Amino acid sequence: MSSETPLTQSHQPESSSGLASPLNTGIVVIRTLCAAIVGIVGAILSWKAIELIGDVFVLPPDLAGLAFGQLPPPEVQAKVAAATREINIRNAAIWMGAAGAILGILFGLTLCLSRKLGLSSIRMILVTLVSGTLFSVVAGVAGYWINAVSRKKMAAGATSPPEQFTLLVHGVTWAIVGLGIGIGIALGGRRSGRSRVESVIVIGLVGMVGGCLFPIVAGVLFPAVNSTWPIPPLDPTAGRILWLSLPSVLMGLAIGRNG
Repeated sequence: MSSETPLTQSHQPESSSGLASPLNTGIVVIRTLCAAIVGIVGAILSWKAIELIGDVFVLPPDLAGLAFGQLPPPEVQAKVAAATREINIRNAAIWMGAAGAILGILFGLTLCLSRKLGLSSIRMILVTLVSGTLFSVVAGVAGYWINAVSRKKMAAGATSPPEQFTLLVHGVTWAIVGLGIGIGIALGGRRSGRSRVESVIVIGLVGMVGGCLFPIVAGVLFPAVNSTWPIPPLDPTAGRILWLSLPSVLMGLAIGRNG
């Protein structure tokens, strides 16, 4: 009798661990795929939100007339250019803030549902909303600031900044968005200190990778897209959706796996 008892006990953990590992792996895979799909949904919703918001800030009538009339004196051109740059930065901050808010809410909600956080869900969603929005506003400003600097360094006769500046603009923009969403998820979740930091870094990095991939992929799939601007023009629509989708899907994969 005594010899059979250890044999029975020794087999129980084996079968238990054997079942737990595939189950946990399956849960992670499903959660990762769901988060990637949420990234696509978030990109489409963000595109629509930006379209609906439109240009919140526009040139004053006096400057708008100078911008589209006959070529004004150099000092007037400089004034119009400075005002246009300021308006672009403000609009970009609002548009990116809206995108960050949407992605923050959706990714936070996805993790809440997959992990059954209960009352902690409210905290997760609120934190990812606030953090995603604030960091995305900063991302919009940073992207246009880098773009302005790169255009000042353009060679004489060039019509667009060097390719490395284009990669830098989109990479920095989406790295900041990724850091914001990653920080929101880290603060709203139940992870320990080190794993929180790792999660934030991973989500920020994949956001940067997605941003850097945009000009390359757009050049192949949609050559008509002007990828030199921090936020691609609305026409063609496919370009802006691609710009939102690439980093959002990659962030979704990282959040589902490491979030």
